[in-house]
Amino acid sequence: MLNEIINNEFNGTITLPQLRTGIRADLARLLAEKKFNHSHEVVKLFGGIVERLMQNTILPSELRVSVVEIVMSILFELWRNSHEPRQFFEDLRSQFAPPYLAALMSVCFSGPSLDWLLDFLSTIERSKRKTRSTVKTIGIYYPRFFGGGVERFLSMIIPIYRRMGYKIVFFTDVSDEQLEYELPRRGGGCAGSVSLNAGGSFGSTYGTRGLHQPI
Repeated sequence: MLNEIINNEFNGTITLPQLRTGIRADLARLLAEKKFNHSHEVVKLFGGIVERLMQNTILPSELRVSVVEIVMSILFELWRNSHEPRQFFEDLRSQFAPPYLAALMSVCFSGPSLDWLLDFLSTIERSKRKTRSTVKTIGIYYPRFFGGGVERFLSMIIPIYRRMGYKIVFFTDVSDEQLEYELPRRGGGCAGSVSLNAGGSFGSTYGTRGLHQPI
């Protein structure tokens, strides 16, 4: 089934549970045939599958996204059950760009698996804290942080970035602490306000923007 989808040879109608079952069976057979000895081989295989799926512009976008999520969910499951999860994580970071990896994690992990992920990343962060001399910072801008799906997605992905060791600065146009999604803030909500275009030609258009305190 998976090869048929990748090669645009799948013409049938299928439900999401059937799709998940079929892809899981295909990947189980593929892993049994390959008999990999190291996690980087597994990650490279799955990374190649995801890359082929994302490059397939003929495939309907909804089907492509669903298949990628299923494939990555299975890869993350292998990671959780690995005897060397830390090495597996390093292999994941080598294969996938950090923002893309964090986005996939925010979609594929939930409930107990999300608890496992956050605990694991916290352990990694604590172990690196003693040796890391600089902290990489990610700046995120969105007009607001309440009332929509994008905002909800950001509330899920920012804690993952935090656990991966990044410092987050979140810019918004407006701030409303009563409506905003919760974040692991340090010291509360809006730390002040700044104009990103102070004195510039766009100042009257953009006005004053809220600056959330670095998280």
